[in-house]
Amino acid sequence: MNLDVEKLVGVALFIKKNSVSSSNYALIFIPIFTISLWLIKADYLGLGESVVNKIKICEIQSIMDHGTMSISPDNGFMVIFEPTKGDYSIPVKSSNSKIWTSLSYDSLNTNKSRLLFEAQNLRIKTPFYGIDESVVLIVRGDSHRTVFIPGETHTFSEFKILNKKTYWLPIGCFVVCLFSFGVTFGFF
Repeated sequence: MNLDVEKLVGVALFIKKNSVSSSNYALIFIPIFTISLWLIKADYLGLGESVVNKIKICEIQSIMDHGTMSISPDNGFMVIFEPTKGDYSIPVKSSNSKIWTSLSYDSLNTNKSRLLFEAQNLRIKTPFYGIDESVVLIVRGDSHRTVFIPGETHTFSEFKILNKKTYWLPIGCFVVCLFSFGVTFGFF
């Protein structure tokens, strides 16, 4: 997280020099500007162009039978695709794997060319035709836990679904510090 401190100080000095009630701006504008810049740079708002924001992957490791309530190990993964442009290739170890999808029968038929299951490779090109919402794929079968994107190679662990609640405590402390900075800046 590298904040653009020179821009922040420049904006603060401009407001201080050119405004009649600069302390009001310093109390409100500077902290809001800094928090916004930090959240965007830290990518907590999901506004970055990172491929990590476009797909999420969750590994499936076990299965439970409804009738007998027996639990057994099973391999697979679930992928959630955002409706943004992307080209992904996920190697799958088994060629007899199955895919469940959130697409309707007609939508899946329309998008057969964008969702290819060839030999031991799953190729996905997004966005899907006629779909403007997230799409979920569940693949039953073992994978190499790798995602290939043109010019890049990623592991499943980079696309984990994270709990966002853990970020709000440090963000809250940061907000309090920034408003304290604004109050201090307003007095000089």
